[in-house]
Amino acid sequence: MPFLTAGFGMYLAYGLVLMTVGFLLQDRLGLTARQTAAWQRASSFWPVPGVHAGASRRRATP
Repeated sequence: MPFLTAGFGMYLAYGLVLMTVGFLLQDRLGLTARQTAAWQRASSFWPVPGVHAGASRRRATP
């Protein structure tokens, strides 16, 4: 039982570290939620509905 408890604790700690690093990177790079989702889609197999991989590279029309 102690191994299960320790493993579960490490799993939760790892998730917390990943979320914290993700939030810090998004904040430091100045990314919007849409830009972050577009980057996530380009770097994984999980689709994000309504967000295209090149959304952050589009030029704004004057």
